[in-house]
Amino acid sequence: MIATRKFSQRDYAAFDRYKHIVVDRLNESGWDAWVNGDQYGVDIVGWSRRGRLFTADVEVKAVDFTGQADFPFPTVRFTERKRKYGMGFFYIVLSMNGAAGYYACGRDIYRTENAVVRRASRNGATAMEGFYELPKEKVVWFSI
Repeated sequence: MIATRKFSQRDYAAFDRYKHIVVDRLNESGWDAWVNGDQYGVDIVGWSRRGRLFTADVEVKAVDFTGQADFPFPTVRFTERKRKYGMGFFYIVLSMNGAAGYYACGRDIYRTENAVVRRASRNGATAMEGFYELPKEKVVWFSI
């Protein structure tokens, strides 16, 4: 059994503003992006500067960092549950303070060699948790 993180309304409310930060940044950079109206789909949809449709999902890492140099881990992790969005979507992760982040494309993340499954125990129950792990040098870092 692969476990997924239980939905938290409190976290959703606290971190929902981060997707708006990303949309603003994309639009300032010449993209045409907006928050997806379907709350169960990807967070962001739009058109790239080259006129290509793109989708992105935004998550918040519970760590403050300003870039690759002060990111406290040698690898970055992407949850398996986002694989449902396909290989072409962008997976964007922001620092807790919203000042920086990193991203990768699904086709670079969801490769067999990046897959990791670990045993996780919560509240006395044990389940398997799936995610994909990349060296932090293999993602694109940015500041906001």
